[in-house]
Amino acid sequence: MAGMIYNEILDFVDDQKADMPGLALALLREIKYFVRDKWSTTDLAESEFNPSPRHPQLPIALQQLQAIAQKQPLCLYSGVFGHTIRYGAIQLQTIPCPPCGLESTPPWFKTVSAVPPGEILTRTQPIQHSDVPRRIRTKKPSKMYKPTHITYEEDGLRENFYSDHPWELARPRVILEQDGKDGQKCDWSNIQQPARELNGESVIQRQLWLLKNKPGMTSAKAYDQARHEFYAIRHQEDVERRVAKEEALATGAYFGKSMLEIGMELEDKTYESWKAWAKTEVEVIEQQRSAQYTGTELVEEAAVESAGDEATETPAVL
Repeated sequence: MAGMIYNEILDFVDDQKADMPGLALALLREIKYFVRDKWSTTDLAESEFNPSPRHPQLPIALQQLQAIAQKQPLCLYSGVFGHTIRYGAIQLQTIPCPPCGLESTPPWFKTVSAVPPGEILTRTQPIQHSDVPRRIRTKKPSKMYKPTHITYEEDGLRENFYSDHPWELARPRVILEQDGKDGQKCDWSNIQQPARELNGESVIQRQLWLLKNKPGMTSAKAYDQARHEFYAIRHQEDVERRVAKEEALATGAYFGKSMLEIGMELEDKTYESWKAWAKTEVEVIEQQRSAQYTGTELVEEAAVESAGDEATETPAVL
């Protein structure tokens, strides 16, 4: 309660400072400090204020303050702040406030008096609006429904590997074994997986695992390590395949023609067809060469010219 009255007196002093005489202003300031230090909700009506001896003109100050209070009453939460002269002292009390029309204390008054609300010391900053006018778009965006570009970390690794090893794309592979979750199903701490054939994707997943799990590993070092492991396993597979074929041939197995033999047969077939075409071309060249000496072509040209002359000399039949 004392805090509320103190705030009301502060507002009253600020509002009446310009029109208030100096004696009344000084006296009211002392009353303000008295309220701040002494008053409480229990002894509000019994509290008395004794001004200090430095007010020799106390009656004049009281008259000025009384005149101001009559013109501008100091409204509190439960009444009007008034004062009376009692043997040189000022008695402070609360009386009902006619303008407010409050006949009883509000229900929240005791709670707010016991636990006053906290004061917010920070000032909220207003929203800063830019003075630059925004450009209003009247044209519909052309790429509104275009899907965004999705990139994965493996894309750059694949481009690097297959640019160095283009023939890996020519190897037959099973497409159904890829579901995009190789990192979740396989342990890529080893490049060779028991249920998976070794291919270029194994190098990429191995390189990605090295980058994420080995501290201080760069992309070039991870690529070299995965690539050397890939070469070693491929070399081992080629040796095993060659040895198995030699063992099978030693025991009487027949695997048909090899790729080299099939290639030689196709080459021989193409050579024989070219040989037949070359013979016909040589015969034509020989005939043209012999015709230059015998004049066969000149006789034929003369016969054609004489036949044309006879056709022009015959009269037209009407």
